[in-house]
Amino acid sequence: MAARSSFRPDSAAGQVVIAAVGVAALYCGRQVLIPIALASLLSFVLTPPLLLLQKVRIPRGPAVALVTLFAFTILGGIGLEVGRQATELAGDFPQYESGLREKVHSLRDSAKNGALVRSAARIVAGFQSTYSSSFAPTRTGPSAIEAPPSSGAQGGEQRAVPVVVRQPEPTPYQIASQVLGPVIEPLTTASITILFVVFILVERESIRDRLIWLLGARDIRRTTVALDDAGLRLSRYFLAQTAINAAFGFLFGAGLWLIGIPNFLLWGFLAMLLRFLPYIGAMLAASLPIILAAAIDPGWSTFLWTATLFLVLETITGQLVEPTLFGRTTGMSPLAVVAAATFWTALWGPIGLLLSTPLTLLLVVLGQHFEPFKLFAAVLGDEPPLDPDQSFYHKIITQHADEALDQAYVVLKDRPLVAYYDEFALPGLRLLQEDLNRGTLSGDNLTPIVATIDEIVDALDDYEDDQNVAEKADEAADAKSEAERRSNARVLCLPGRSPFDLSAAAMLAQVLRKQGIDATVGEGLTGSAKIDTLGLELICLSYVAVERSPTHLRTLTRRLRRRMPGVRILAGFWTYEEGETAESANDRLRADSGADIVATSLHEAVAACLRETAAAPDRSSLAIGRVAPQVA
Repeated sequence: MAARSSFRPDSAAGQVVIAAVGVAALYCGRQVLIPIALASLLSFVLTPPLLLLQKVRIPRGPAVALVTLFAFTILGGIGLEVGRQATELAGDFPQYESGLREKVHSLRDSAKNGALVRSAARIVAGFQSTYSSSFAPTRTGPSAIEAPPSSGAQGGEQRAVPVVVRQPEPTPYQIASQVLGPVIEPLTTASITILFVVFILVERESIRDRLIWLLGARDIRRTTVALDDAGLRLSRYFLAQTAINAAFGFLFGAGLWLIGIPNFLLWGFLAMLLRFLPYIGAMLAASLPIILAAAIDPGWSTFLWTATLFLVLETITGQLVEPTLFGRTTGMSPLAVVAAATFWTALWGPIGLLLSTPLTLLLVVLGQHFEPFKLFAAVLGDEPPLDPDQSFYHKIITQHADEALDQAYVVLKDRPLVAYYDEFALPGLRLLQEDLNRGTLSGDNLTPIVATIDEIVDALDDYEDDQNVAEKADEAADAKSEAERRSNARVLCLPGRSPFDLSAAAMLAQVLRKQGIDATVGEGLTGSAKIDTLGLELICLSYVAVERSPTHLRTLTRRLRRRMPGVRILAGFWTYEEGETAESANDRLRADSGADIVATSLHEAVAACLRETAAAPDRSSLAIGRVAPQVA
């Protein structure tokens, strides 16, 4: 019986095989796929003007003909003008050859006669004279090798017979191939591309419906959103890239005209077109006019002005304009752009380099909307591949407090501190708590992790939180003034049994202090802990995670009520089980804990503390409640 195949497409080996087959198909089918890719991308550019013509009641067929004719007339006109000026430059180039040769000779002579070169030559000559005898070959045989006598015929001489190779007269077919060969392939690609553009624009709705069926007919809404997102991003990319390149080419050509470089229109057009090629296009666009500037001027001023013009324009465009526009347009990481340019150039040559960014952008959009393509979004996109809690967790277990603080400061530019704790820190503590429950954290590796968290919290204590959570709790605080609310606040934050509960309690107390509430943190939470109730108005219990029906928590709540009947209890459960909503988790945890108030986020806890302390009498003269050291 034949053995069953063990190939699985969803396995790692299966995905590698599928990727290899896909790359091979892209390479082998490039003659067909390149025109299709060009036509598809051009259709994204031509669709907006096509829709505009249809809105003014022009039928689909004439509208497609007008848009296609206009686009390729513009491209053809630019190509003809560039070709005309290139031919003119080729005719004038011999008169620039002597100037360029003089520049090369002057550079060579200056380098040869320079002090550095002379010193290096003296050093090399000294080494040669010192060690020449050591490396000289030893001659043990005759100084010359005599050629053997010729073995000619008896007394006669052999004379060489000249051989003349004559090429046959070329046939008309060979002449046509030599003349038209370099032109046939580009013309064929252009013709096929135009044909595909026309058909794509005419059958746009039909192609869209087929793509929806292919990508996901079960979720038409998501597929439609993905296609619209791809079209919007590509349209913005091409519009932004065309506007930037056109402005660059215009300014570059105008600058060359002011400097006095001939054929400045040619260089402006080339600069605009070549900048569509990532990375190398701008260098190619600048190299020829810089060389020409060196050839037409006996001195170096024209050369320096031309090089300076390019450097200034490219620096402003590449470092200021493009990052500002493309950072919001493509959604691709810089590394992805480099990798895409290398990959597509290796597959499809210069056309691949031109299409690398749009094609990779399509893969990123597919990965953001469809699960099978998620790998492309994670590897090529500019969005963080890790969730906020995973990112915080990774930085903590690697004990990189500085990286966690850098991340926090980026978040805090636009959001309050409590949002950073709720979205990054507390879910990350939940992951750490799960590791602690499994036993993967203990002893030696637990202590530095807790110290890293404390370092982050201590560093954020100096951060000025401009966005006050109290502003969102004003309506529920009976319109009391913020000054009254702060002067009456006395809160004690008690952690649970886990060291991460203590870290969460420290975060809560820190946020409360930034709201003007005098909050302190207890050192432990057991039935034997000594609590000074003088002036205490609210106790906040802090749990990163708690199991269902926590008996010890209900017991603790009853003991606190017996010892402090006038103090209200807030139970903070900073994470709840998957599949639960905040409302359902709130109801369940209130029943399980027996607390007066339940909060599932620091934001809810801070707002509740502000409400509870708003109506309290002013006890500023009383001592603040403290927790005595835990009794053994």
